[in-house]
Amino acid sequence: MDNEGKFLIYCIERYRNIKGLTGTEAIKIFNEYGIMDFVRQFFDILLINGDEYIVKEIDDYISEQKAGLPRLNDNSQQG
Repeated sequence: MDNEGKFLIYCIERYRNIKGLTGTEAIKIFNEYGIMDFVRQFFDILLINGDEYIVKEIDDYISEQKAGLPRLNDNSQQG
């Protein structure tokens, strides 16, 4: 497993723990909102920050998805 993959698992576990979720609930959220792609794209930035920063960034990204903003690398929005 590469470093990004290991870090993704770390992010899932930290998010799960801080939010009081089960592993299944956390994975469902990460899949629903494309968080795995988000973590991979911003790996270098997230890696150097603490757990609270990581969770806040994930929550901010989820909020953006709920507001209907395009996902990362979403070419369907281009015209």
